[in-house]
Amino acid sequence: MAAAPRPPLAYRLTGRQWLAIDCVVAAIATGIVLFNVGFQHGFRYHVPTAVAAALGVAAVAPLAVRRIWPLPALAVVTSVCCAATVHGHVPNLLYVALAMAIYMAACRYRRPFAVIALVIVEIALTVAVLAAFAGGHTKVDPFRGELVAGALWFIGDSVRERRRYLAGLADQEAQRRRAEAERGRHQVERRQLGLVARGGAG
Repeated sequence: MAAAPRPPLAYRLTGRQWLAIDCVVAAIATGIVLFNVGFQHGFRYHVPTAVAAALGVAAVAPLAVRRIWPLPALAVVTSVCCAATVHGHVPNLLYVALAMAIYMAACRYRRPFAVIALVIVEIALTVAVLAAFAGGHTKVDPFRGELVAGALWFIGDSVRERRRYLAGLADQEAQRRRAEAERGRHQVERRQLGLVARGGAG
């Protein structure tokens, strides 16, 4: 028999391995944030450098636990993105963190709950943009955060539905095999009973 094809690497990794990867990503992102804060003097926020550094670290650090606590991680990242938007500048890394957080939330929760989370995030980002414009920060991209959140939510939702579909197919296949095994067992029992009956008649 031909060997069964190996599943993709993403399906072979364990939960602990994924958690370790997230921790490494969060650590690298934290280093990038701190470097950029020092290099750009607070990400061009109108706030002290220390505050900008705290905001940046708060945005990327939750990525380490996004698989354990998807919603708290999403809430923290969204809050930081909103605060950065209000102050007039959101670094690209914060959008990446938002994308990773909302993707995981969409993957882990059923659609009705995930939709509520998306709506809250979109409303919060929109309010932050309006506050930024009211404060005179007219260079803020008014739809970038909303588009990032919506796109990655859609991808996460699609991945979750695909996993459900594949799990359903696997369950149906397992049920079919159990039914075939049960039919085979009944056929063997009937044959044995028939042999016993013929032997008794002889």
